[in-house]
Amino acid sequence: LSTPDPNVLWHNGNGQLYKVSNSHYLSINMPNGHIPLPHHAQVIGPWETSSTRLAHSLADYLNSCQAINNCKLEKGPETKQVVSRIDGHLHFLSIQLENQIRQSRQILSRTRNLLAGTFYSVPHEVLAEIFTLVVYDRGNSHPKTIEDDSGEMSDCHMQSSGHLFRL
Repeated sequence: LSTPDPNVLWHNGNGQLYKVSNSHYLSINMPNGHIPLPHHAQVIGPWETSSTRLAHSLADYLNSCQAINNCKLEKGPETKQVVSRIDGHLHFLSIQLENQIRQSRQILSRTRNLLAGTFYSVPHEVLAEIFTLVVYDRGNSHPKTIEDDSGEMSDCHMQSSGHLFRL
């Protein structure tokens, strides 16, 4: 293993950055979990590398599966053991890997939508004004309420980029 680069910050995804100092990791808490812009490249680069490695690994795995399928396996004393091993891999694929792929897609989709969505590019003050105009009656100074599934009334709230607006 190579020695970690002391000039690189690593992000753990929970609002903390880690910096290497004399082969020790120092935790740096970031407000609201935001990564300073210059450090985005240090998160994107490893993600792209991991994505490429995953694609290559999946291609290798597919080739291995095809090789098993193409070889003429005959029933014999080891058949039960081979079937059991295949069952274990099928279970692992359906439970572990498919869930992780699905979660990764959800995280990436959410991140992409937050970054690209026009809603989040509108200043918070403008959003608050828009929602205030929608929620308040012109002739009434009391906020409208929204009925939830339980039939109870609750105040209207809107959250945007970590800011909570109570309307």
